[in-house]
Amino acid sequence: MNERSIFLAALEITDPAERSSYLDRACAGDPGLRLGVEQLLAAGEGSGVFLERPAVGTTLTAAAPAERPGVRVGPYKLLQQIGEGGMGVVFMAQQEEPVRRTVALKIMRPGMDSRSILARFEAERQALAMMDHPNIARVLDVGATESGSPFFVMELVKGVPITRFCEEQELGLRDRLALFVPVCQAIQHAHQKGVIHRDVKPSNVLVALYDDHPVPKVIDFGVAKATGPKLTDRTLFTAFGSVIGTLEYMSPEQARLNQLDIDTRSDVYALGVLLYELLTGSTPIDRARLASAAFDEVLRLIREEEPDRPSTRLSASRTQPELPAARRVELDRLGQVLRGELDWIVMKALEKDRARRYETANGLARDVQRYLEDEPVEACPPTLGYRLRKVYRRNRAAVAVGSAFVLLLTASAVLATALAVQARRAERRAEAALAEASANEAEAIAQRWAADRERRRAEEERRSSEAVRNFLQTDLLGQASEFTQAETRRLGGEDFEVAADPTVGELLDRAAARLAPERIDARFPGLPSIQAEVLKTVGNSYQLIGRYEEGLDHLRRAVALFAASRGLDDPAALDARHALAEALWMLDRLYEAEAEVEAVIADKARVLGPHHPETANSRILRGALLLASGRLAEAVDDYRALAASTREHLGPDHLYTLWSAVNLAEALSLLGRFDEAIAEMEGILTRFPVRDAPLDHPGVVAAHRVFADIYTRAGRPADADRLLREAIAAAEAGGRRNPAAWAFRNALAWDRIKSGDHAAAIPLFEANLPVENRAHRGAVTREGLAVSLVATGRIDEALVRLLEALEIELALRGDGHRGWWTGKLRVQIGQALLRQGKHAEAEPPLADGYRELSDHAGDQPPWDPNGLAVARRSLIELYNSTGRPDEAHRLEGERIRELEASLERLRREPASNPIALVRAAADLGLALVDAAREEEVVPVFQDALDRIDAAGWPLDEGALRAYARLRLTVSHELAAELAGGVVDRLRRRPDTPHQVLDGEVFALASHILWAGHADRAEPLLRETLATQLELDPDSWQATKRAFFLGTALLRQGKHAEAEPLLLESHEQAVDRLALAPSWETHFPVATAELLVELYTALGRLGGGREMACRAGEAEPRGIGLTVTGRGRSPETPHPGPRMRGRAPRRTGRGGTGRFASPLRQSTGCGGAPARGLGLVLPPFACNN
Repeated sequence: MNERSIFLAALEITDPAERSSYLDRACAGDPGLRLGVEQLLAAGEGSGVFLERPAVGTTLTAAAPAERPGVRVGPYKLLQQIGEGGMGVVFMAQQEEPVRRTVALKIMRPGMDSRSILARFEAERQALAMMDHPNIARVLDVGATESGSPFFVMELVKGVPITRFCEEQELGLRDRLALFVPVCQAIQHAHQKGVIHRDVKPSNVLVALYDDHPVPKVIDFGVAKATGPKLTDRTLFTAFGSVIGTLEYMSPEQARLNQLDIDTRSDVYALGVLLYELLTGSTPIDRARLASAAFDEVLRLIREEEPDRPSTRLSASRTQPELPAARRVELDRLGQVLRGELDWIVMKALEKDRARRYETANGLARDVQRYLEDEPVEACPPTLGYRLRKVYRRNRAAVAVGSAFVLLLTASAVLATALAVQARRAERRAEAALAEASANEAEAIAQRWAADRERRRAEEERRSSEAVRNFLQTDLLGQASEFTQAETRRLGGEDFEVAADPTVGELLDRAAARLAPERIDARFPGLPSIQAEVLKTVGNSYQLIGRYEEGLDHLRRAVALFAASRGLDDPAALDARHALAEALWMLDRLYEAEAEVEAVIADKARVLGPHHPETANSRILRGALLLASGRLAEAVDDYRALAASTREHLGPDHLYTLWSAVNLAEALSLLGRFDEAIAEMEGILTRFPVRDAPLDHPGVVAAHRVFADIYTRAGRPADADRLLREAIAAAEAGGRRNPAAWAFRNALAWDRIKSGDHAAAIPLFEANLPVENRAHRGAVTREGLAVSLVATGRIDEALVRLLEALEIELALRGDGHRGWWTGKLRVQIGQALLRQGKHAEAEPPLADGYRELSDHAGDQPPWDPNGLAVARRSLIELYNSTGRPDEAHRLEGERIRELEASLERLRREPASNPIALVRAAADLGLALVDAAREEEVVPVFQDALDRIDAAGWPLDEGALRAYARLRLTVSHELAAELAGGVVDRLRRRPDTPHQVLDGEVFALASHILWAGHADRAEPLLRETLATQLELDPDSWQATKRAFFLGTALLRQGKHAEAEPLLLESHEQAVDRLALAPSWETHFPVATAELLVELYTALGRLGGGREMACRAGEAEPRGIGLTVTGRGRSPETPHPGPRMRGRAPRRTGRGGTGRFASPLRQSTGCGGAPARGLGLVLPPFACNN
C-alpha cells in the first residue's frame, strides 16, 4: 500500500487507539512511511479538513477534552458527546436558565489554541451567528469555559445525513429532489451573508422530522470563508499549499494548492456532487479510486477528469440490485428518468470551468424546481421539440382532446381527397425533408449563437466580478495600510496625507479619485461594463455612510455606462437605477426620485415580471417616496395593493410581504386612521408573533420599532411599552446578551426619553451595559445612558459614562482617530460640563469636538441632522457666558452664511424637492432668531411656502416638524403669522387629513391667545374643539381644547361661558390623567389655577379657596403652586433626546419670551420632549 491509500484508510477509523494500531500494522518496518502518513493526518487536523476526523499518532495525539458529560459550562450541563471535528468537540447539553431546553454545544478542543485554529473557530462561530434561515442551524449563545476554551451553543439538530435519510426512508426520486432544493436555498442565504461554506457534504446536511415533515439543516461552517466583511478580527488565512475541504466533494478550484481564488461557485459544485450522490448512490469520482491514487493524482482527477453523467453511472451499476428498491424505480427506468434534464442539471453544476456552472445556488435550486414542475430547465438547449414535450406533459388532457379532434378532421379529409393526396405524396415528402434539413440547420446555428452569447456574457460577468473584487482589495481596502498608502503616493503620484487609521470616507475618496472621468479609462481601458460595476459599488458604499451627493454622482455615471454597454434593461443596470432613486430620495429630491423609480418599476415588470421580488422592492421604495412627499392616501392605496400582490405571488412569509404590510400600517397611522393601522399591525403580529419571530433579524427589530411608534402615535403608549417589553423577554430567552434583546431595550429606553421619563430609561440602558462591553454598542449604550443621567441631574455620573464611551471608541479606532462619532462625544462632554457651570473645563472638549464635527461634516449621519448646529450653539452659549460676544457673533454669522448658501442652492435647482426648502428655511430661521434677527424669519419662510404652492406639493410630516420647531422659537406674534400661512395652505388642499389640519388650527389659536388676542383665538378654538368632539369626545385632546377655549373666554371677561368649560376640563384632566403625555401631567393644577383666577374675579372667594386646595392636592412632581394668572416666569423646558445646551431666550417683544404664557410653560407653547413639542403641535408631529 502507498502512503496515500494508508492515509485515506486511517481517516476512516474514528477510534484513536484503533487508528494507531492500524498504522502500526500498515507501516510496519517503514518508519519513514509512518512519519509521512502522520504528517498528512496532522496537516488535515490542523486546518480542520479531511472529513474532520481527529489526527492520531504516537506523537501527534490531541489532548483529551477537559469538558466531559456531567460537567457544567455556564448555564449548560453537558449530557453526552455527539460529535467531534478537527477543531472542536460537540456535546448534547441541557440549558438550565433562563429557559430549559436541549442544545448542541461546541467547545474548542484543548491544545488547539494556535492563532490559526482560534481564528477558524471564531470564524465558524461568527459565520453561524450571521445566519437567519430555517435550513441552517442557529447559534443561540457564545462564551468561554472556566479553562478559557471558547464555545458556542446551537440549536440541536436530531437528524441524520441527507443521503442516509433518503436511503432509510426509501424516498423516491421526486422526494429526494424536493429535499435538495432547501439545501441550495440555505447555501444561497450563506452566500448572501458573505460566507462560503467550502465543505458541503452529506454529513454536514442533516435531516430531521418536524411534525412528520423532513427538514434539512446545514451545519458546520468550520472551514467557511468570507466573501465580504471579515468573519473574525483574528488573522485567518489559507496557507499556500494547503487544501481545504473534503476530497469527494471538493471543487476543481479547491483542489489547487493555492485556494485564495475561491468563490461561491465552489459551493455550487459541491451541491452538484451532493445531488449526484442522491441520484446515483455514489460520488462523481468513485471513492475506491480516490483511496488507491496518490495525493497529487487525486487532486488532478478532481481538477481535470470529467465524471460520468448520472444516467451513465447507473447504467454501469446493474450489478447493484439494491439500488432499484431503494429508489422505488427499476434500474432501467431510473436511468431513463435521469437521462436528459437531470443529467443536464447535474453536469452543469459539475462544470470544471466555474464560469459555465450555475452562477448561484439559487440558480441550481430553480432548475431543480422547474424539473419538478415540468417546466423547461435552463441547463439544456431549449429546442422547439423539447418545449413542446413540456407543454404536453403539463397539459395532457387538453392535448389529448385536441389530438382526437385533429385526427377526426384528418380522416374526413383523407376520404374526400384520397386521389389528390396520392398524386402529391412524393412531392410533399421531398418538401418536408428539405424543410426539416433547413430547420435543423437553422436551429443548430441558433443554438450555437445562443451558447456563444451566454459564454460571452458569463465571461464578461466573471471579468466584472474579478475587476470589482480587485478594485476593492487594492484601491479601497488595501489603502488602509500606511505602507500601501506610502507606496501609492510614491508610485502613482497621488496627493494625499498618509493616515495611520483612515476612515471609510477617506478610503472611498481616494478610490473614487481613480475613477474620475479623466482617469477611469486608464484604470479599466475599453471596459465600460466593468467601469459601471465599479462605479455602482463605490456609489452604494458612499450611500451606506450617508454621503448621498457623492453616491449620486457615481451612480449616475454607472447608469450611463450600463446604458451604453448593456442597456438599461440589464439586471445590473436596473439595480443601479434603483440605488440612484434611493440616493435622490435621501437628498430630498423627490421629483427626480419618483420619476426614476416609476421608470425602474415599469422596466422591471417588463423584464423580470410584475410580481418579481425585485419589482416589489422598487414598489416599496415608491411607497416610501409617497410618504415622504406627504401623499399619504396614495401611499396607503399603493401599499395595500402591493401587500396583496406579494402575499399572493411571493407568499405570506416573504420579507417583502411583511414590509409591505408594515409600511401600510405606518401610512395608515400617519393618515390618522389608527383603527385600521392597528388592525393591520396586529394581523402581522398574529402571523409573526413576537415569541416566534427571528428576533436577531434587523428587519424584525425595525418592524417592532415601527409598531411601537404606531401605538404611541395612536395615543396608546402603554401598548407600545408592552410590545417592546414582550420583544425583550422573547429575545432574552436566547440570553440577556442577545443582540436583539440589546436592540429592543435600546428602543424602549429611547421611547422613555422621548416621553420625558428619563428615570425609566436609565435601568434599560444599564441592563445593556454588559452587552459587547468594549464594542461600539457599548459606547452607544453609555451615550444614551448619559443623556438620561444629565436630564435627571446626575451630571457627574453622565461624565463618567461619556468618557468611557470615548475611551471605547478610541480603543477600537486608534488613539489619534478623528471622526463624527468621537467628535459628538467630545461635544457632549463639553455640554455636560457647561451645565455644571464649569466653563473653563467645558471649552476644550466643546471647541475640539466642534472642529472635529466640522472636519467630518460629510460623515454626518441621517439620524443626527442637527449635530453640527447643536455643537455650534453650545459653543456660542459658552462664549456669551464668558464675555466673548465677538467670538459668539463670528460663529453665528458662519452658521447663517452656511444655511443661506444651502437654501439658495435648493432654490436654484428646478427639480429640487420643495419640502426640503421648508426644512432649510426653518433651519435658517432658527439661526436668525439666535442672532437676534427675528424680523427676517417670516419672509424667508413665506418664500418656501410659496414655492410649495407653486409646485403643488403638500406639507409632509418632516416639513411640519421643521416649521413647528421654528414656530416655537419666535415670539407669539411671529409664530401666529407663520401658523396662519400654514393653516391657509392646508385648508386649500382637500387631501389634508383632519387630524393634521386640526392640529395646526389649534397651534394658530394658541399663539394668538398667548399674544394677547383672545377674541381672535376664540372662533378658532371653538372650531378645533368641535373637531375633537366629533373625532373622539373622550380623548385627552378634547379636554385640552376645552381648557384653552375656557382660557380665551376668561381673558375676555366672559366668565359665565368660561366657568363650565374650565370646571369640566378640570374634572376631565383629573379623570383622564393616564392618557396625558408625561409633560402634561400637571394639567389638573393648571385648570385649578385658572378657576381660582375666575372665582377671584367673580368675588366668590369660597370657590377660589376650594380650587386652590384642589390644586395643591393635585400638584404632581413637586410643581409649586402660584395663585396668579399672569406674568409668571417661564419654566425650563424638558430636555430632549440629545443634550442641546440651549437655555430659554427672551425675545424682548411685549415682555414675553420664548416660553412665556398665561399659564405654566408646559400648558402653552414652550419647549418639550423631542417626541412632541408641547401642547400646540399637530397630531401628525407630536401625537396631538
